[in-house]
Amino acid sequence: MKRQAPCSEVTAPKAERLPTRGRTARDSISHAVLPYQGVLMKKKRSKRRRYPKDWNVQADACKEHAGWKCETCCEENLTRKVSRRTGLVYQMRLHAAHTGRYTKRPKLKALCPSCHARMDWERRKRKARIQLERMRHTRLRTVRCRSIASYA
Repeated sequence: MKRQAPCSEVTAPKAERLPTRGRTARDSISHAVLPYQGVLMKKKRSKRRRYPKDWNVQADACKEHAGWKCETCCEENLTRKVSRRTGLVYQMRLHAAHTGRYTKRPKLKALCPSCHARMDWERRKRKARIQLERMRHTRLRTVRCRSIASYA
């Protein structure tokens, strides 16, 4: 007859592996210290800091001044539209878009999302064109300096 081991000597059965169901390794070992947990990571600058504290008041004043219509295409606020991409019906809401720099009293323009996206796209294209032109001038200047130095 076998003698039973006391409770302290009984070993627990091996845990069987269960499906993770979308959980990551970090979820299952939350008690362990991961290498990056002790390191303070620098936070990205919040976009909210770009806006003044009374942003909502300024945005509403801008939209009131525009008569609650897009200043580019004259589309009214809360107009029902159908998305070309998804086919869903949505209410178009006006955006108060910056037309200048981010300051305490920015220049604002009431725009629909389409016109706002177009304005931002044009601004990015203009910046890219200016950057390319600056690079060309820098390269041209270095080539000229080299050619002058070679003649000397």
